[in-house]
Order: sequence, then structure tokens, then C-alpha cells
Amino acid sequence: MTPKMSVIIPVYNGEKYLRECLDSVLRQTLKNIEVLIVDDGSTDSTRNILRYYEAIDERVKPIYQANQGPATARNNALKQARGEFVAFIDADDWVDRETYATMYEAASENNADIVFTDMRWEYEDEAKSYTKSYSTKANMPLDRDAIKAEILTDFLYNGSYGSVCKLFRKSLIDTYGLAFPDGKFLGEDWLFNMDAFTYCQMAYYIDKPLYHYRQANDASLMRKYNPQLFDSYINGNTLETYAKRWGLYDEKVAVDLARRKCYIAVNGCIQNEFKPGCDKGMREKLALITDIVEHPNVGKAVEIALQHEESLARRMYLAMLKRKAVFGLFLAGKILSMRS
Repeated sequence: MTPKMSVIIPVYNGEKYLRECLDSVLRQTLKNIEVLIVDDGSTDSTRNILRYYEAIDERVKPIYQANQGPATARNNALKQARGEFVAFIDADDWVDRETYATMYEAASENNADIVFTDMRWEYEDEAKSYTKSYSTKANMPLDRDAIKAEILTDFLYNGSYGSVCKLFRKSLIDTYGLAFPDGKFLGEDWLFNMDAFTYCQMAYYIDKPLYHYRQANDASLMRKYNPQLFDSYINGNTLETYAKRWGLYDEKVAVDLARRKCYIAVNGCIQNEFKPGCDKGMREKLALITDIVEHPNVGKAVEIALQHEESLARRMYLAMLKRKAVFGLFLAGKILSMRS
């Protein structure tokens, strides 16, 4: 029998939370599922946990690979997935008991290629949580025009669409060869979603927090050095490319993307050089900042942003970028990183 759903879980050294995640999936009221868990070269007891669950539940199907990152793990699972739909869940998260039944019913009744829900962010160190919602019309089919007007536009302005808390029709993935960018790339699930919604003909949004996203404060990527940040933020013109493909690129979008490139991407890359885990010396950091300010994508963004910026402080910052004031940017980045 073809499973109604393939649930894909990439895991690396997930012994702390993996049982809770798996229990939440296996206790779903939707029983006709397969659970593909990809062990991405774990060095803890993850493999033993997977062997235990494989022995007690035939729906559990472990996949083992050398450490290559979550994108490759998800892609390997997609190649083996047999379900009518595919859902992704991270190994430290969990779902409500009715989550997949609710999503599958919405997809089946509305012929939806993608179903997505709200997500509950759970901060374990601070004993608090909040619901992350979307501005999209809820509990009704969203055709191609609605997807373009609401979801794709939302991508451009807040980019809050990851691969979790979503259900994808497997035929959509197969027909268009959708896959996650290989390697340990920042935002690979975000790119997968942009491709998926590019081809999606019908979507459905459920405004209930059926997915629980665990935010471990001490392991936040925002506080750690990320060696892929330059390639992810500076080298690419991802949003501009997709905006043009979607027919949504205009002056307003161009200005917004330019500002984000300058204030978020460039500033983020510079501050990244001063985060824990970066062992570069001063000369290497200055060289990276030089690469940033001399990059054509940055130069283009600075010119656009300067034409529309009214804030004196931001104009001074943009002027530093335009003049390629590397040492000044180095000092500013160091000071700002100490405050964050």
C-alpha cells in the first residue's frame, strides 16, 4: 500500500530530543505513513535510537550517510520517499497528534500541492513560546493568482517560509525535480520552498500552530560564526532572481532588496567575523571586508540605497561602504558584535 505521507527527518547527533520527535510522529492519528530518518554521520547514540524504533515500528526506515549536512540528507530521503505527500520535521522538534491528519485532509479536499500551518516557537531555556503566523488568507484554497499576490510577495518582504510545518505533494517535487541545494548552505530549505511555490498551482494555509519548533538559545546560529555567510548573503542575488521570475520585480522591490543587502547582509557578514568560532586574524578579517565592499552586488545595492535613504546615520554607513572604508567598517563591526 502506498503511504499517504512520507515524513522526512534529518538528524545529526540528536540523541537528546530524537525520541520525543519520533514519538510525536508515530502517535499521529494518520497511521498510513512512512518515516524516513536520515542519520547524517552522527557520533552519539543516534544510531542506537534509530535501531530501536526500527525494531518496534515497521514504518520507521533509517537511512545512513556520512556527514554532508541536512540538505543532502533530505535529498537522499526524497529519492526513497513513496508517499503521496512529503512532510519535513527537524529532529529536535515535534508535532501535535492531529497535525498530519489535518494537513492531509486539507490537501485532499482542496487538491492542494502545498499545505502549511502556523508554527509554535518553543524557547526551552526561557520557558516561553510564541506562535509564528502568516499574513496569508487562512482556511481556504489559494489558487495561482492568490499564491502570487500573497505568498510570493511575502517571500520577498519577510522570507518566513521554511520547509517544516508544510506538506508537499510528491508529484510536484518529482515533476519539477525539486531538491535542496547540496552542501551546508545557509537557508537551503528556504530556497526549496521558493522553488516549490513557484510551481505550486493550489495551496492551503491552516492558521493553527500544529508544529513545535524548538529554539535552543545556547545553540542559536545567530550567535555563532558561520563560514558560509558570505556566499549565502553576498554572492547571490536570489531574491532578485525570483522576483523577476515571478513578475514581481519593480522599483519598490529593488529598493527594499538593496537596503536589506546593505543593512542586513553586509552588516551581518562583517559582524560574523567577530563571533565565537571565528579564528581568523585581523589581516584575514580585513581581507574579507575588502572582498565584501568590492563585490559588484554590494556596489549596486549601495547606489540604489543611497538614492532613497533619508536617515543621516544610515547615509553615513552607506558612504563608508561606497568609499570602501575597510578599517572603519572593521571597527564598527567589532563594536556592534560586542553589543549583540
